[in-house]
Amino acid sequence: MYRYSIVLVGVVVAVAGLPDSEPLFSFNNGRIGVNFLGYKASAGLGGLLTGNAADGGLFASAKTPHGQEAVAGGIGRAGNSLSAGGLYAGAKTGYGQHASTGIGGIAAENNAIGGTFAKAGTGYGHKAGVGLAGSTSPDVNDGLRKLLNSLFGKQ
Repeated sequence: MYRYSIVLVGVVVAVAGLPDSEPLFSFNNGRIGVNFLGYKASAGLGGLLTGNAADGGLFASAKTPHGQEAVAGGIGRAGNSLSAGGLYAGAKTGYGQHASTGIGGIAAENNAIGGTFAKAGTGYGHKAGVGLAGSTSPDVNDGLRKLLNSLFGKQ
């Protein structure tokens, strides 16, 4: 008898001690999510499903209650003499270490712009990053060079 009471009290305390969180399943803005005891996973089509570019594109992500996270995705659009797209991926450990990378580009009638980046950090103040961008327009190339120098320092 006492054994069952202790187990019941333990379950009630464990459940009552859980923080308020998202529902077990969620669906919004073209995203489906699952949340179980703080472990979260989501995936979606974003704006591809909703028709709104602000909702993003194809992606998947996962997160633990201890701070580890990973995400990857991509988005693209074509129309009105313009095509654009990009891909990205990133992860962090929960202890400050992180890494991410991405690539993107735009092609229009008279110009094309593209770029890529990668960066990482140790969590102890050490960080490294690199980026590369280019365009078919000299004016745009000058602006990209200034942007990359401000982000990563002059090389």
